[in-house]
Amino acid sequence: MSLTCERVILTPEHVQLRLRPAGLGARFLALLVDAVIVFGAATFIRIGLGMVLPQSVVSMLGMVTTFVLVWGYQIYFEVWGRGQTPGKRALGLRVVDGRGLPITLPQSFIRNIVRVLDLPRWATAWARSPAWWTRSRGGSATWRRTRW
Repeated sequence: MSLTCERVILTPEHVQLRLRPAGLGARFLALLVDAVIVFGAATFIRIGLGMVLPQSVVSMLGMVTTFVLVWGYQIYFEVWGRGQTPGKRALGLRVVDGRGLPITLPQSFIRNIVRVLDLPRWATAWARSPAWWTRSRGGSATWRRTRW
């Protein structure tokens, strides 16, 4: 018995697309790679600012920069990077909408806001069955009408 749940989408041209959702491990590793990139860039920027600006200004600009990087990174790469952040690209993952198409800016924006609301569910993921994760699109996918 396979734990993966392949999805078949029929395009308007009557071409069948077979999509397989990523597992929890691949998603976590992609998120980890992206987190290292984002927080590494934020640290690098903060150190650079610290060399030329007073500490109080660096603290304020550092917080703003980190906020913009954390929220903008995912949205930018999901919309203009063909549904792949560098972490997703490294693991061969891609975000698509319910029709198998690349997601739009509003879908990515909603996806990343609702992701924060999904955190309590993700925090208890260790207690769930692996089969549940491969069949579930997740709460944020339902709201944003995207898959995986």
